[in-house]
Amino acid sequence: MGILIVILLIVITVLIILLYIKLTQIKYYKAVAGNMAAMTVMQRMFEIMASNIPAKKKIEELNNIIIDVFDSKYSTISIYDGTEYEVKATNVENTYIDSIVSIAEDNDFKANAQNNVSKYLVAAGPRILGYKSAAERKIKSAMFSPIYYNGTYLGFWLMEDIAEDAYESVSKDELAKLKDNIGVFIENVVGQENLENAYNTDKQTGFYNNIYLYSNVRHQTSLVDISSLVLISFSGLPNINEENGRSVGDALLLKATRLLKETVPEENIFVRYTGSRFVIVCPGVSVETIHGTIERYLSNLNYQRENVDGKEVKLDTQILMHTIKKQSNIEKEINKMNAYLEGMKEVNTIKII
Repeated sequence: MGILIVILLIVITVLIILLYIKLTQIKYYKAVAGNMAAMTVMQRMFEIMASNIPAKKKIEELNNIIIDVFDSKYSTISIYDGTEYEVKATNVENTYIDSIVSIAEDNDFKANAQNNVSKYLVAAGPRILGYKSAAERKIKSAMFSPIYYNGTYLGFWLMEDIAEDAYESVSKDELAKLKDNIGVFIENVVGQENLENAYNTDKQTGFYNNIYLYSNVRHQTSLVDISSLVLISFSGLPNINEENGRSVGDALLLKATRLLKETVPEENIFVRYTGSRFVIVCPGVSVETIHGTIERYLSNLNYQRENVDGKEVKLDTQILMHTIKKQSNIEKEINKMNAYLEGMKEVNTIKII
């Protein structure tokens, strides 16, 4: 009987040792996997940074890589400009983006953002995390990392998952390295974006200019079967400037362009073609689909007026709409529309050609 007990104790001891070795191996391989994931993201991140694509796309590409490599349910990169946050990339549903955009100000993460320290939150068992929108999305794991560059806070990166312990394999050391490198990436990409905006954007309206139209938009319309072009001419603007002063013309133009941005969905492309002519490019959208929106814009534009010495002044507007195909030459099609507009007598009307 004593021998049996001794043998049993030896077997139990061996099993405990084997279990410990196995758990140690699992922990080691998890750490290796986490380190490899971080290294993969860093390698691909610097490939993106050196690539010849627009800055906005670079941040979106990085976010897609993070989701893929870490197998994360959600990932969000939100940038802080010193006044407000802007989500630059996310796969969180649109309904919840307003809750996520400034999550760094939530009590769960505020101190971490201020102190440049990452934070890993996990909800065990049936529990879920309690910050804004986490409950609705059933989030059980969240990895929050503030983004800094040279001591300046640039925003944050947030990974989320509905699985418990989703980011256990990510080591603190590798996370710290990745976080620092994301800071370098964001600083460079934001700098590129500022240069792109200065080069491609009309200062008065914030719309794109012709350089952007012919260098970038052509590529976007080539990816879809059809697109719509909307040419808007504020034909009375030169006369308003001459008779009432440029300040009145500028005020009316600003009202008109603001209304345009408020009325037409933001996924379309707004271009200041000349001083008084504007083009909206709607990739993947037919003229029939966008026509109602443009009609509503023209109707509301009639109420945008300036009072000059007791007299109300408003813009006269001519609008042409035209469908193009993916192989169409945008410059050639817009030139046709401009030629048609030169002979157009009617104002405050829409024509489809």
